[in-house]
Amino acid sequence: NAVFHADPHAGNLLVDTRSHELIILDWSLTEELSLAERRQLVMLVSALFLRDEQLIFHAINELRIGETNYTDKRTEAVFRIIHDYLANLPIIHLPKLKDVLQLLDDIALTGVRFSSGLLIFRKVLLTLDGVLKDITSQLPLESVIAHYAFKEWARHTWGMNGLELIKKPIHLSPEESLSLIQSAQWFGFRTGLQTISSFSRQT
Repeated sequence: NAVFHADPHAGNLLVDTRSHELIILDWSLTEELSLAERRQLVMLVSALFLRDEQLIFHAINELRIGETNYTDKRTEAVFRIIHDYLANLPIIHLPKLKDVLQLLDDIALTGVRFSSGLLIFRKVLLTLDGVLKDITSQLPLESVIAHYAFKEWARHTWGMNGLELIKKPIHLSPEESLSLIQSAQWFGFRTGLQTISSFSRQT
């Protein structure tokens, strides 16, 4: 499980001016996300970028807790929220953090339950987004996260020998990676249909 600071407001953040590193203070409030939850968050965000309703639904289904099966009514409600979300997303617009969080909020209102760690993680992202806006309005949180993720990926990829790379666990399973690759192949066709559907509703 990955432990994270549950209250990273500006008063708990300190910059070391010598090393230019961010120091996080007061670790009295923490939460954690399991490997499975982190994996499904990656799948959810990837599926949102690919505008794949089925993959989005699957990720939501894997993230939920409690009931073992959806009722038909609950399934229809969740699919409707996902469909409307994608329909209202301009074709040239990439999903932003607030869009992802709003989607989770809307789905939670149907009665779908998520873990306390995921709910706190949502709050943490909003808190950090507010801190970043106080520093600069020109740099979105999505860019900071993407830059960090790429830097870590590059460090692990080129900073290890072949044997270490084999031993390092891959968060996405081969099946999940394949599903994303297959979805990407249908991206153009899928977004074309979504655009036509959206245009038809507007006219």
